[in-house]
Amino acid sequence: MREVAEKHTMPKRTQPYVLHASLVSEVEIDYSAYPFNIPAVSTLDCIRFHPNVTFFVGENGSGKSTLLEAIAVALGFGPEGGTKNVQFKTTDSTSVLHEVLRVARGSPKPRDGYFSEPRASLTSRHIWTNWVTI
Repeated sequence: MREVAEKHTMPKRTQPYVLHASLVSEVEIDYSAYPFNIPAVSTLDCIRFHPNVTFFVGENGSGKSTLLEAIAVALGFGPEGGTKNVQFKTTDSTSVLHEVLRVARGSPKPRDGYFSEPRASLTSRHIWTNWVTI
């Protein structure tokens, strides 16, 4: 049984698939309008991702969920969570941030992934963290 489990384990990454994310510099951005006026976005320079895990930490309303959602949408996931093949859309509340976000990717490209919409955890009675697994 152990042989089967070892056969299907993923190799350890030395670099993350998502290397870094930043705003596209060639686009004029109105920093007085949402979502560019929230702290996590207005001060965004470049987010460099760690190969194992990157934590987004901040006060409520600082833009953690908005930024994670934009990164996920820029990577091809639905704004309300799911896989790239199965996406949910119950409302049109996605910000335009993903349109001006440059996401640098490494290799190899993962075969699959899942995005858990950050605000969805607020509707459950469980404590969840925001996460993107790719």
